[in-house]
Amino acid sequence: MRRHKTIPKYLSREQALECLKIAEKFSKELYLMFKVMITTGIRVSDYINLKPDNFKYDPTLGYVLTFKARKNKQEITAPITEDIYKAARSLKTLFPGTRWTAWNQTRQVGLAMGLKLTPHMLRHTFVVLSRQAGVSWEMIAGITGDDFQTLKDWYHHVDPSEVKAVRAKLESYLFS
Repeated sequence: MRRHKTIPKYLSREQALECLKIAEKFSKELYLMFKVMITTGIRVSDYINLKPDNFKYDPTLGYVLTFKARKNKQEITAPITEDIYKAARSLKTLFPGTRWTAWNQTRQVGLAMGLKLTPHMLRHTFVVLSRQAGVSWEMIAGITGDDFQTLKDWYHHVDPSEVKAVRAKLESYLFS
């Protein structure tokens, strides 16, 4: 089993909210990009190719984002909120620029936060915050289009609250 040597960089819940506030000051398009990336784990290369029609309402699933991932060609369906759906459907162009524009604007938001921010950190943020919210590894893998085992190997050691929970369970089992 392959182990990654470095822990992925991600934003805390508080930093993610701050990041969204700063992005909103730049433009509604950048704010939407950040909100979608933080809440779905989508890659920046996939985001810049989305059209408003990729944001749908399904009577069974509710509001979803559907697209074919560029990296692994998988069909992705990710849950989104109604406000994301409405914002995406109201824009002619979701992101007026290239992948490099997205990277540069992400760096600018990071500078305003005092961080070295990359679009991929937003993807990492989705995974970590989803785990902290109690979402299963299987569901996260399905939403991001990642292989379940690779995802678990990459992120299993990231969440300090999970480490604390294990310690608490072990102490309770051993000493009560």
